[in-house]
Amino acid sequence: EALRASKAFVEIGRPGAGGGSAWEKVDSLAKDRISKGANETIEQARNAVLRASPDLEAEVSAESRVRGMQHWLGQQR
Repeated sequence: EALRASKAFVEIGRPGAGGGSAWEKVDSLAKDRISKGANETIEQARNAVLRASPDLEAEVSAESRVRGMQHWLGQQR
């Protein structure tokens, strides 16, 4: 029973699995703000999440740089 309740067999990358990219975290927190009654567009809610969490904003920025570099490297082949 304990094994069944653990996260050992949760699909990685599935929403709610606890992982995900920084942007997925921002998006989830923004949607949570809206569902709790914040009268904002999704873009406004995302901006509010990023303003409230500089560490998460830095993660998003770092992931964006990595994706840009991966894209650039892919074009060089």
